[in-house]
Amino acid sequence: MDERILNQFPKNARLFIEKYGDSMIDANSMVIRKNPIQSGVEKVLDFISQGKYSEIKDRYAYDTMYHLRLDFSIEKRNYMTEKTANIQFRNAITNEDDEVLKISNPSIKFIDFVMNTIKKMKSNYFTYDAFTNNCQNYILNVLQSNSLLTSDAKNFIYQPVDDMIKELPSYVKKFASLATKAGSYVDKGLQSLGLRGLKRGGRVVRAGRMRI
Repeated sequence: MDERILNQFPKNARLFIEKYGDSMIDANSMVIRKNPIQSGVEKVLDFISQGKYSEIKDRYAYDTMYHLRLDFSIEKRNYMTEKTANIQFRNAITNEDDEVLKISNPSIKFIDFVMNTIKKMKSNYFTYDAFTNNCQNYILNVLQSNSLLTSDAKNFIYQPVDDMIKELPSYVKKFASLATKAGSYVDKGLQSLGLRGLKRGGRVVRAGRMRI
């Protein structure tokens, strides 16, 4: 991988790529996992929008908004990738509340798996927007760029929120964008100090708990 591309990843993702870049992802090891976004996030959005977020969400009959990730294994050890403020590669931790869908995948070199997605998403790979370039968009592109996106997977992943987003006040989207950018810098800064960085929801985790 070109050094200029590698340096755009947070520290722990760079270390993961450097260690496993030439390793093969195990065949038929991929699993899409989705779980409800944390209630605190929705409360903040509701507060900022003066209740409009919940009002619009109810009107569109969205009981639950989801966060998605993709699990895979290398040499029978389970890992995951997700997009929060930054692209993450880390140990996979299962949750009883997860909804899952297995993906039939061939064995593929990890670096090719990553580079295929970067080539498809271009600059959008490293940027994040809570509404338009989020975890859902990332997982869709990961699968599509590696010829793994089936209609079942697309239906499992895709939560159409375009019309809902249009009805939110513009300042909510601006706030979410600024908060995400700040989170990205904080996450990278924490990782450079030897911490794992921010998990989804803002909790700091020490790097020593990461197995790579």
